[in-house]
This record gives sequence, structure tokens and C-alpha cells, in this order.
Amino acid sequence: MFPGASSICALVLVLMCSSAATALNMTNICLLLKNNARIASADSCSNYYTCSNGAATSQSCSSGTYFDKNSQACVSTAPSYCSSNSTTTNPCAGHATGSFAAVSGSCTNYYYCGTNGAEEGTCPNNLVFNPTTQSCDYSSNYPCQSSNTSSSDANAVINLCLYIQKGIYFGNAFSCAGWQKCYNESSFTTGSCSNDLVFDTANAICNYPANVDCSQVTNDPNLDVNAASDGGTCTTSGELKNATACNQYYICNNAKWQLITCSTGKYYDTVSKTCVNRNVAYNDCDRCLGTNLQFVNAFGTNCTGYLYCVEGVEKSSGTCPTGDYFNEDMGGCVSENPNYVFCTSESSSSATTTSGSTDDTTASGETTASAATTEATTEAAK
Repeated sequence: MFPGASSICALVLVLMCSSAATALNMTNICLLLKNNARIASADSCSNYYTCSNGAATSQSCSSGTYFDKNSQACVSTAPSYCSSNSTTTNPCAGHATGSFAAVSGSCTNYYYCGTNGAEEGTCPNNLVFNPTTQSCDYSSNYPCQSSNTSSSDANAVINLCLYIQKGIYFGNAFSCAGWQKCYNESSFTTGSCSNDLVFDTANAICNYPANVDCSQVTNDPNLDVNAASDGGTCTTSGELKNATACNQYYICNNAKWQLITCSTGKYYDTVSKTCVNRNVAYNDCDRCLGTNLQFVNAFGTNCTGYLYCVEGVEKSSGTCPTGDYFNEDMGGCVSENPNYVFCTSESSSSATTTSGSTDDTTASGETTASAATTEATTEAAK
């Protein structure tokens, strides 16, 4: 390693940590909720966040009181769920403020132990974290064997019901039309608006697309409701299944589902169960993810349907006139079917799809779309 590289990398770590968000993005949670909603904090029973215009602002209860997300107020007794609120134990225990700590099972990830607690980061450019020099280093200087598959891409999925008030409807980070509701801190339901409506987070109802900006769709892997419903456990080591986002999948490792992200430009293919180029992946997901195109083909529509994308997020969808097909390479409806592999419907693709290749990742307790829409609209009107 060239002289002075360790000190440079240590400085890079400090700069990265000073601007990096913690593993849990509270603003992305706020985007799922009505304005002025309050959410519990991940680091203290006495702290909480107020959601104002989609942004999270940190707040603290007065000394000796604790925040209760269900009453949306500070109370005299800490809620029973608070002890399990944090996503991890304190990784900075025993480390001085301003130092760095390794992430268990990862070669590339580290914690910066700042005044606000542990903040996780990742070494750039295929470097590994060297706990001896407290810096990002070449693997030739610090050989490391990760216990996780693609550990730098793994994400800790959280239980949203530990942060969000029970009994209210809130949005889905992966779908404009999707909604969720917590019954308590351990069970929830999820569904989707019907009749081409989308979920309006500002009013907690299903609404017309023209009235909703879908800002709640961030594709934040930490907010994957399907992963939360799995409970994080699995039985067959090495088993793979698709995640909510096109570019992610799960692998069963040490009896737990571990979320893995494909490399840039790749989608998870549910047939081959590998990461492949985006334009050849068979995967029922938001195909706006990872593209700068304004319009892309929709999955499973025999290439007649398309999605309207803004900065990699699906905002609306449409269908070409009868007899025409959408071609995302040409950017419009054409007379000839481009026959993209992801356009084929489930019935026509069943002959070429291997058994069990398209995994069921529907959240447990899901209500039918029509019933859910009625329930959400009725309760929101009360």
C-alpha cells in the first residue's frame, strides 16, 4: 500500500460517516405517513421523530418520560415494545467516540462510533475495513473472509410496526398502490388499491393517480414488508427467492433470510435464480428501478403495457392501443411485438419456467385488493 494511504482512508471514513445516514432512514418511513405523524426512534425510548412534509425531525421527551407511538405522546412508563426497538445491539460498546468498529461477518462494512451512536458505512472501490489501522485497506494488506454472501450488499430489514402507530393505514415503499396497517407490534396486513387507484399517504385513502405524487416509493430495502412478514427465518441453507425490488433477492444463510443486492444494472431473474442484465430478467417487479428511461415495458402484459417512470420510480401505467405493443428500446407503441422475455404472461411462460422459480413473497395476512380498498377508504372517512 502506498505511503500515507491508511491515514487518507481514515480521513475518507470520517468524511463518509459525517454525511452518511444511519442504516435506518427515518425520512423514508415518514414518506409513508400523514403529515405531522410521529414515529418511534431506533436508538432511545425517550426519542421520537415528527414527520413534517415527508421529512423526519428528531425530538426528545422531557426527562423521565418515554415516547409511546400508539398514543403519539410522551408517557411516564416506557412502552413494552421499546426494548426491542433497536435493530442491533450497540456495536460501539467499548470503543472511543470518533473511532471505528468492524461489522460482524462483513469485510467491507464498518461502524463509525460518533456522538450520536453507531453509523454504518461501506469501504469504497473494493477495499476492506482493517480494524488494526482503523481504515479502508487493500485486501492484500488485510486478508478477510466474509461469513456472508455479498455482505456489503446485505440490508437489515426492520419491523415497521415497532415504529409506526398501530391501527392506521400507511404507504408501501415499493408500490404507489400498496398500503399497510399494523394491528400491533408483531402483526400487520398489507394490500393494494384496486381499479387503477393509488394510495394517497396524505389522506390515507385510495385516490386517483393525478392527485398523488407517489413520493413514498423509495425502494428502500430496509422497508421491505415482505421480508418482515417472513420473520427472518428459513430452513434450507442456500435457498434463493425473489425480493420486492427487481435488483434484490434473498438467500437462506444460517437459518435466516439474508437480503442481497445485484450489481448495478442487474435484476434478479426468478427462472435462472441469478442476477442478469435488466432487459432479460423475468421478474414481476417495478421495472422503473435502475433506469433513466421515462417509459418501460410492464411485466406480464404480452408487451402491451408500459410504466411511466420518474427518477427510477413507477408513477403510473398505461396500455398501448389495440393491436400495438410497447417497445422500451424505441420508447413508444409499435405494430410489432418486441417479445421481451419479461413481457410474457404467467400462463404462456409456464412451459419454460422451472418449478418453483417464481417465489411467493406475498405478506402473510394479506387482504384481497377490493376488500382492502373498501376497508381503507371506509376507515379513513371516519
